[in-house]
Amino acid sequence: MPIAGVAYALDRVRSPALKLVLARSAWLRTIAASRALRIEFLAFASITVALALTISAPVTMFVWGPLVLGVPHLVGDVRYLVLQPYSPTLQRWRDLSVAALLIAAAWYSSSLVSVQIGGAAVLAALVLTPLAARTPRALLRRAAWLAVAVALYVVVYRNPLLSLYVLAHGHNVVAILLFTVVFGRGRARWVVPVVAAGGTALIVGGAFDIWLPVRQLEEFTGYLLPTSALDAWSPTMCARITVAFVFLQSVHYTIWLRLIPEQLRQRNGMRSFTASLRSLQQDFSGVVVWAIVAVAIGLLALGMRNAVDARQWYLRIAGSHAYLELAFLARWLAR
Repeated sequence: MPIAGVAYALDRVRSPALKLVLARSAWLRTIAASRALRIEFLAFASITVALALTISAPVTMFVWGPLVLGVPHLVGDVRYLVLQPYSPTLQRWRDLSVAALLIAAAWYSSSLVSVQIGGAAVLAALVLTPLAARTPRALLRRAAWLAVAVALYVVVYRNPLLSLYVLAHGHNVVAILLFTVVFGRGRARWVVPVVAAGGTALIVGGAFDIWLPVRQLEEFTGYLLPTSALDAWSPTMCARITVAFVFLQSVHYTIWLRLIPEQLRQRNGMRSFTASLRSLQQDFSGVVVWAIVAVAIGLLALGMRNAVDARQWYLRIAGSHAYLELAFLARWLAR
């Protein structure tokens, strides 16, 4: 299969390069031999590189980040939140109602009703989660979570436009939260939020203002901020928030494409591209993998003609993935 040929070719480049690097550093050999140290190193290095790329090329990262990494990260969403044995929550037939609401949210992704349907999916995930034990403490905890969820859903239902802006920024943080409280282990679970929060604070605090292309970013701030915010805040502050979004989006992709896969796979050693492809085919089947590759290449091809339009198409495809993450988090918290 041609995809396997690409993976094999990448391995032929990766293997000797990796051996050359490890041969020159005992410190890197120690990191490579330990999964825990490897994840900590990957977390710190990846987020630091994401910050550097975001500051040096925020417009390129805003437009092309989703086109290059968006589809693979959606696959990671489904793989690690839904499929067994990766997902830490068991799926039941009653969850088909949640799936139907998620599909409906994706179908109406171009309208404000999508956030109301997506919010209903999150609420349904919480309501349909079975209690682990019917103790007074467990029942009280469930009642508290339901009260909070219903109150938030009322706010979302009454303010769909504002909720959509909040979701755009907040779903990047949800990935950090999922890694910290659900998937992460050891010190790595704290490296991610600390480094991500530090980078965000530096951006919003103005540490990189001298490098920000404020006028270029004005074209994109309207996608991320409501009119009231654009009128009330200075162009520089709006640019900072846009760049912070791009940075946290990169962290979001890092978590789903590197950190969670590294944490959840069975073997402790480093995995080749060929082995990764073989595992993906086992989880999704060869036909689905071909479809994923076709969509990813199609978006890139469309991006070559009009990158902004291609990004909008990606957002339509990714219409309900934020609600999937929130529904999973709600279910995990309810248990």
